[in-house]
Amino acid sequence: MVSVVGCQLLRPSVPLPAGAPLTPAACGWDPATELAFAGWASLAELQFADDADRVFAIVSRDAIDQLGFGRAGQMHGRGICFLSEDGSLSMSTVADDWTFAMPTSS
Repeated sequence: MVSVVGCQLLRPSVPLPAGAPLTPAACGWDPATELAFAGWASLAELQFADDADRVFAIVSRDAIDQLGFGRAGQMHGRGICFLSEDGSLSMSTVADDWTFAMPTSS
């Protein structure tokens, strides 16, 4: 559910699961960053890439400033940070209107 108050869009925040292999601080984010998603999913389910590889990902609820891996300077936007099963860490941004679409069974 999304609520509009005045001109501010309020998105719900999700908790980081206990024992999560990735935290906002590990991504270089403020440890108190509110999350829109935290859990295991494929990159395709996250609408990030057309890839079935499963990752543990966190997505910031709001726009943040973050350093981009392999890029000069900072990125500003809703952050996505994910840990691949091989242990590699990746960061980028997602669209402001990004939501996690639950997979449907065929």
